[in-house]
Amino acid sequence: MAAKRAAPAALLFIALTLTAGPAASDTVRGSTSERIVRGLDAFDRRAADSSASLDTRDLADAALLALLSGRGPSRAQSYLARVFAAQDTNPGSPTYGNFRWRSGDARVTDRNAVEFVAQALGPAALQFSGQFSPPFKTQLDAAVSAALTGIRQH
Repeated sequence: MAAKRAAPAALLFIALTLTAGPAASDTVRGSTSERIVRGLDAFDRRAADSSASLDTRDLADAALLALLSGRGPSRAQSYLARVFAAQDTNPGSPTYGNFRWRSGDARVTDRNAVEFVAQALGPAALQFSGQFSPPFKTQLDAAVSAALTGIRQH
């Protein structure tokens, strides 16, 4: 019950976080749901370029927002795939399980990234993993498991 009450606040927070940029002033007009839709649409435009370097936490937040707002798992899966690509998956690495701060970064430079990504990755995995294909769910489970190791090592 508490999770359902928290969802609108989380949606608004995530939407406003994603739009904090040049278009932010345009997104604060209108109802909460309109702002959420505009926030995700603005992020979609930035993320449309698969080579764009985006904050991994913004990608994870956008994935959770897409799931919470009922926009379907395909958009979330696209964002999460970019998050997974930015994760250190080498078990022998001192930064195993952590994420690069930006999707275009060459390596993990700040071990705090895992905690920021996990704020959206955890709820996405716990509440929505059943919406993903079995192969993607396997990737999600592996990313969450590695992230938990990264958090413990932080």
